[in-house]
Amino acid sequence: KNSKYSAPPIIPSLNTKFTLNKILDLRLSYARGFRAPILRELYFSFLDANHNIQGNPDLKSETSNSFMASLSCNAMKKKDVSITSSLTGFYNDYSDFIDMYDYVDNNGVTIFSYFNRDKFRTTGFTLDNTITWKNVVANIGASFIGYYNTYQENKNLDGNKSLYSWSPEITCNVTYKLQKMNASVGFYYKFTGKVPTYSLDNSNDIILSKRNAFHWADITASKQLYKLFTIQAGIKNLFDIGRIGSSAIGTSGIHESGSVINYAYGRSYFIGINFSWSKK
Repeated sequence: KNSKYSAPPIIPSLNTKFTLNKILDLRLSYARGFRAPILRELYFSFLDANHNIQGNPDLKSETSNSFMASLSCNAMKKKDVSITSSLTGFYNDYSDFIDMYDYVDNNGVTIFSYFNRDKFRTTGFTLDNTITWKNVVANIGASFIGYYNTYQENKNLDGNKSLYSWSPEITCNVTYKLQKMNASVGFYYKFTGKVPTYSLDNSNDIILSKRNAFHWADITASKQLYKLFTIQAGIKNLFDIGRIGSSAIGTSGIHESGSVINYAYGRSYFIGINFSWSKK
């Protein structure tokens, strides 16, 4: 419990695993979720030449029910090569989901803030493949995610009446281990398709929008020193993603000119050192 929100005394979850044969496993799970707004969402105020983000102290806590089914397969396992695949389906049902939206104030300034969606659901499936070959580990995955269309229940609106708005995702992560040097190099890539978002129109009503697709990549390198220290360095947001455009979907179903979302702060570089010690 914090000073404003009280979590339920019990948050249940259930995980099961069924071994179908030597290479196939089936997993089924359910989890009840609870999330209180964090300080940034409640009280954060950030203003510079490109950003105007304001917290919302009236946010409610978020609750959810999540269901997942996963079928995994150890397709190949030899001396130098192993391949595993998994197909996962999921369904998440949220109440008072915390999300970000933007609006234009009386001075024409675009302001970003947070609000609670009374209803929000996601569903979809994910296909993951992990390939290990000698010193190389590659993970290739694809997802197709459906975001619940709140406005399809409103009979007074025209346009897209589908129950879900769908978005694809593709990931590719490759790690190469330099065993003689106690080091590794990794490349992480993700493509995110157009994602449904929300904004305020001229009547101060929340409308459905589409955030444009984009590519994201990180590069990291690490090296272990004297068994106790690990040096890490790399580049985050390799493609220098900052502001992402979005297009509003009006009641006529036509894509009108939309706004720009401050998604990230651009390319950054990092270097650090970790210390790990354990006594056996």
